[in-house]
Amino acid sequence: MLLIFVLLMTASLEAASVLPLEFKKIVQEAGVIFTGRCVGSSHELDENNFPTYWIQYQVEQGIKGVRDRETLWVKQFDLGGAVVCHKDAEQVLFLYPESQAGFTSPIGLGQGRFTVEV
Repeated sequence: MLLIFVLLMTASLEAASVLPLEFKKIVQEAGVIFTGRCVGSSHELDENNFPTYWIQYQVEQGIKGVRDRETLWVKQFDLGGAVVCHKDAEQVLFLYPESQAGFTSPIGLGQGRFTVEV
């Protein structure tokens, strides 16, 4: 019985892990790439009643799909209370292209989000 439990736990842990992506793949898959600061976020239901984070960024340097100094609102599906940004945190973000419902997220479950610390 213990062996079955260990095997099941191992299988579920493997299913929950994310394979690391090569940086080249992150860049290729991104629809939006920029450096910017998190201005704030809110949590609410969207027009289809999906739990949603709305995250506002002040873009400092737009690299792909966004312009310098633009204010960008990112609609991200709530995956269970994960912290999406810290106010005033400077980040480099590689986001998937928006879905038909307007959602996006960092490439590779967070592998496309880098916090800049100086």
